Amino acid sequence: MATYLEIGTGHLAGMSLPLNSVEVSFPPKPLARSVIENCARAQWVLGRKGDKAEGRLARAYLEEFDNSMVAKRTAGHLGRKADPVHQAARARWKEVRARVIAAFSDATPMTIDVGELGGEEQPGVEECLNWFLELLREHAGGTFDEKQAQALASTFSNFGADPSPVKAFGDAIAAALPGTLAPSTA
Repeated sequence: MATYLEIGTGHLAGMSLPLNSVEVSFPPKPLARSVIENCARAQWVLGRKGDKAEGRLARAYLEEFDNSMVAKRTAGHLGRKADPVHQAARARWKEVRARVIAAFSDATPMTIDVGELGGEEQPGVEECLNWFLELLREHAGGTFDEKQAQALASTFSNFGADPSPVKAFGDAIAAALPGTLAPSTA
């Protein structure tokens, strides 16, 4: 989970450079998406108030397993299977898998491979983002509904391709969280 927060923090800092120099260009938009997606993933692991510790542990293990699997796969794509980097990533993936199976009696290689553990299911990026926006709507005093949250999530996937969704996103956030942003005039 710390990795998500570190990446989000780094991308947020990266956004500040062009914004502070008044040289706003394309890069802040995907960085904004990344910041929010990383915060959403970290918040999903933490869960809601009142969630049981076992649920948080299962979500954290699902994330750790997924990250180790992606590292193994990436190392395999970038080098040969016999490469020491791939072998180390593969060993780490096996270690994480063994720890998960030892910690949860219902865990099997098949269930964790599909993102299920201890009654928890790992959401995809858009599903996690929708969950996060719903959580914000419930607890941050926002006024946007589920349909608007889905539209915002969809807008994130278009960042950089067309400026009109970016303007719509800014306007929607301004409307959803009164007093935080002024609607765009562009």
